[in-house]
Amino acid sequence: MTPLEFAHLPDVSGPRYGFHRDRPGSPHGVELGFNVRRTAWTNCVALVMSYLARVSPRECSLAEWQIGMLNTSDRRGPCQAAVLLGLAQDVARLEAGDHLAEGWYVMQGWTAMGGGHAVFLHVLPSARPAQILVLEARGQTDANGGPLKGQDGASSRCCTPPNVRDWPAGKWGEVVDTLTVADLLEIWQECYVSRLLI
Repeated sequence: MTPLEFAHLPDVSGPRYGFHRDRPGSPHGVELGFNVRRTAWTNCVALVMSYLARVSPRECSLAEWQIGMLNTSDRRGPCQAAVLLGLAQDVARLEAGDHLAEGWYVMQGWTAMGGGHAVFLHVLPSARPAQILVLEARGQTDANGGPLKGQDGASSRCCTPPNVRDWPAGKWGEVVDTLTVADLLEIWQECYVSRLLI
């Protein structure tokens, strides 16, 4: 199961974005062997970790979940969890000029102001520089209080409509933009990636 197929599951595509104390994101589309708070909302790390825990060849432990959910000091977060769960070989820090091979990646990015964001990257075939689609849970609000670019839950800043729940079954929305490694590093100055073994 790819991250895109996972995002299309109704209990994954349906939840709206929640991050604040009054709307905390939680896992969807996965059963876990430990207790975590369940809510009606999702967020970036909850989406990524729900996928990793669902497709892992073994049960995700609480310690691995906490690393992925950034409840430890490990800034690699879900990238390191992917390695620990046997879904990736290693974690690399993205640098200017790096090329990403075709495939699916988990990325944890940090802005210069300290804001973090976990996403899936889908690197398209045969392009230099690599052309990348972003699959994420996002919903920060604009100045008017509305969803940013219309994103509210599992979505992509690269597609219209932006939300997975509005896309054709099993497919991306209409692609209106792709990103490059340079674009990623402009948004998140500290970027970690793990290429998924799928």
